[in-house]
Amino acid sequence: MKNSTILIIDDEQYILNSMRRLLTLENYNVITTDKAREGMEFFKKESIDLVITDLRMPDIDGLEFLIWVKDNYPDTVRFVITGSNDLQYIMHAINKGEIYKFILKPWNNENLIIDVRQALNHAFRLKKNKELQKLIQKQNKELKQLNKNLEKKVLERTLALKEKMVYLENLFENAQEIICTIDPDEKITFVNKQIEKLGYRKEDLIGSSFSDLIKYKKEKRLAIPPVT
Repeated sequence: MKNSTILIIDDEQYILNSMRRLLTLENYNVITTDKAREGMEFFKKESIDLVITDLRMPDIDGLEFLIWVKDNYPDTVRFVITGSNDLQYIMHAINKGEIYKFILKPWNNENLIIDVRQALNHAFRLKKNKELQKLIQKQNKELKQLNKNLEKKVLERTLALKEKMVYLENLFENAQEIICTIDPDEKITFVNKQIEKLGYRKEDLIGSSFSDLIKYKKEKRLAIPPVT
């Protein structure tokens, strides 16, 4: 990505100058140093997107530096540039430091630009994927909490309604008048114990037709509360 920050570490100044000129022309922010320890300090001051380092350094071994970057700044893409022909050591460094690209001196400018561009695009996609995963995890956590709060409120409302129903049933049951409730189909859903004055058992009336009940003993008055 353009405007990305690239750190280059090499003990040969002409290497640093050459790479800086090349990558600056591509609109990258390029930082150079000939010391790995100084490179570590740059990580504390700057957001380094890609680091290019030699393996043979005077102050710190390049592999040690790359492992440090991997452990402390895992999102930074890591390149190795070297003139060494020690293939075994190079492979060891690639595996241990989880190197994205190995560049042999002298390099091809066009290939280097392509490699850098591809690496930064890859890193950008990984970064966005991580951010998306974090966002999804955060939203899932918030949704879980909302559901938990909703379930708690529903439970509280249900308990409150049950308590109210128990209160009303006790109130109706102990009333001195005959009280019953009906559903939209005029089926009896509740009747208190005073119905026994008419010779009925309340258990037998639940679910029966209210119209059949009021035909019985017209001289008896039946108090029916309004349904709300």
